[in-house]
Amino acid sequence: MKQNSLSYIYKIFSVTLFFALSPLLKSNPIPSGSAISIIAPTTINQPGTFRLAQDISGTVTINADQVFFDLNEKAISGGGHGIIVDGQTDITIRNGFVNNTTFEGIQLTNCTNAQITNIDFIGNSTAVSITKTSTGITVKNCKFRNNVNNDETTDTILSVSNSSKVKIANCTFEDNESPHIVLVDNSQDVACEKCTLVNNSAQTGMGSSGSVVTYNICFNAIIDSCIVTDNFAQSQFTGINFIDTQTSCIINNIIKRNISVAYVSIGIGLDPTSYCVVLRDNLVMSNRGGTSSVGMAFATDPFNDIVLGNQVIDHNTNYSITKGSTIPVAILDFAADPNFFELNSTDTLSRYHNISSKEMPLE
Repeated sequence: MKQNSLSYIYKIFSVTLFFALSPLLKSNPIPSGSAISIIAPTTINQPGTFRLAQDISGTVTINADQVFFDLNEKAISGGGHGIIVDGQTDITIRNGFVNNTTFEGIQLTNCTNAQITNIDFIGNSTAVSITKTSTGITVKNCKFRNNVNNDETTDTILSVSNSSKVKIANCTFEDNESPHIVLVDNSQDVACEKCTLVNNSAQTGMGSSGSVVTYNICFNAIIDSCIVTDNFAQSQFTGINFIDTQTSCIINNIIKRNISVAYVSIGIGLDPTSYCVVLRDNLVMSNRGGTSSVGMAFATDPFNDIVLGNQVIDHNTNYSITKGSTIPVAILDFAADPNFFELNSTDTLSRYHNISSKEMPLE
């Protein structure tokens, strides 16, 4: 009975996420006709194809639907923002550089069906901001390097907030500094897939706690096939952090060799209000903390989570489960050993299913 219920939950997650995110698989077509050259900061007020003819310093504002903006391997630098799009539909921004902005490199507000592809973001504060009921947004094949955001009110390199159907795919985040590198807040149907996050400093200049990928108050989220490695924070560090996030998946990721200099390092963390989460086939390995390290940390009242087929090894505590509910987490990992667990309560391991997923497949 337990096996069937877990199988049902997992299949429901998979089907829901597939149908929610499938609209993101389409691409905006490349418009026909000649392109209009952009040679200075400007506002685009008509549909069409636009091409950056030279490097510029300042802001390009897109104030029309159906705009295809090719940066043509050129750079938009300086100024408060690089590109602003507010309330527009069918927007493509591709092939170039957005550098050294004071605020957002690209800001999408209340946009529908927008794509950001093959852009290098260097030396910005927040590189990309997707906010205020934006939907159908794709960020793919982009590189985020040497962006620094120590503003505690924005505190991230890539921000998704109050939005839906967003896909972040095949992006690289390297040598950035911010309390969060990717922060998804109060959103649903947001996928982070096949991204690499390496050598980032997940902290503020004050040395506070940080995390590399954080989902806060989210529904139908997925983090799939990402690499989170060799990042660090001065204080508490978490590689992938779910806060008040439900019916979501963390699958096929590698989280290893991340460091908290002075406190605890956590590979994957679920807070007390996150539940119905599938954690499957992740490698969580050799994260290090100044005081201790934890592979997977489940806070108070975890329930209806499925933890299956992960390899969680080489930490002070591979699994930490704080009891607060009578509804158990199902731990179905390879080589699950009672010695791997630290229960911060008087409860015993009899509540948990510590068997190999090879012996109990989800069928």
